Amino acid sequence: MRAYIIGVGPGDPELLTVKGLRLIQSCEVIVGWRSVLERFAGFFKENARVIELTYKDEVRKLEEAFSSGKEVCVLNHGDPSVSDFQFVEKVKGTAKSKGYSVEVIPGVSSVNALMARLGLDLSNVIYMTMHVRANERELLKELDKLMECKGGRSILLFPPPDQQGVERVAKHLLERFGDMQVWVAERLTYPDEKVVKVRLSELNGYRNSDLVAMVIP
Repeated sequence: MRAYIIGVGPGDPELLTVKGLRLIQSCEVIVGWRSVLERFAGFFKENARVIELTYKDEVRKLEEAFSSGKEVCVLNHGDPSVSDFQFVEKVKGTAKSKGYSVEVIPGVSSVNALMARLGLDLSNVIYMTMHVRANERELLKELDKLMECKGGRSILLFPPPDQQGVERVAKHLLERFGDMQVWVAERLTYPDEKVVKVRLSELNGYRNSDLVAMVIP
């Protein structure tokens, strides 16, 4: 029995890899969050079993998928190796406990998409995510350390994904480092993509989607 964790890209379905598409089209069981399943529903085989995850019953639904005895594809937004290690490890653990071998299929991350938009190279970027279950105060302290030793590099940050995540990060940086300009990018590669350059003070009252990133030049 085999399981695949497939990175399906940041938003634009055309950024799905050829290998990812082939597996999605052949898998007997497809698992994912609603926003991802809706984007790729047209590729599922006709008799595929589709299991939608929710935060409330995520564990139960994964157990259900890996009790089927069939080939399972778990669709993962972006790339499984970028900012989603807690979910990926949960999937791996559940699959292996049921006797599945697991293969991770890389995809395009919104990190790649944003660097392409702004003309950045990975060698000149420090990446940090706040998409983790951790104390936010400690994460902001970690961000401070990066700001103090970034050595001319830009920081590419995934702020907390709740609606006030960008505002809280901006307020913290404003108090610690002054009113600098930053980039805020939302829903990269979607039709309603937005990438703006603003001063930190302009982000007071800002409300963001859960698909947001910041670049601190």
